[in-house]
Amino acid sequence: QADELRERIEYALGALSDIDFFLEKPSMNKSGQSLVSLVEHVAHEFSGDQDIRLRLQLDSSPVRAVVSGPVIMDVLYLILHNAARFGGDNTIDIAVQAVDRRALILVRDHGPGFSDEALQRAFDPFYSTSPEGLGLGLPHARSLIERMGGQIELRNVSDGGAEVEVSFPGS
Repeated sequence: QADELRERIEYALGALSDIDFFLEKPSMNKSGQSLVSLVEHVAHEFSGDQDIRLRLQLDSSPVRAVVSGPVIMDVLYLILHNAARFGGDNTIDIAVQAVDRRALILVRDHGPGFSDEALQRAFDPFYSTSPEGLGLGLPHARSLIERMGGQIELRNVSDGGAEVEVSFPGS
């Protein structure tokens, strides 16, 4: 029983630490940033932390947006964490591209995709389909993206998996 109690206390402390992170209001010092560079940095960090294969498709031309570099990196890490959790052991695809004066970051997993309920409720605080999840990652990511003038969309991909699209006006 002592081991189980210790495990539950460690879980609770971890959850409190996570909640503290989500309650922080980070500085939004925005400037023109290369999304390609930011994605490369986060992909390197994430692949060092997780045993998941990432496949990058980066636009050869500069893809820039006015964002807070540290904030967008936190957001991308949260999105990659979800993709890794729900995409199984499959590769995660990350694409950066400029389309119609918008800077896009696409993160796609190759898991089962979102259920209908998860697509509708993914941005509801404390909604999670994972027993380990707090349900704060995507709502937090959305809030930060919108504070930087961007948008986030979720969808299922016709040939399997889920895709998260983060977009900003190009700079």
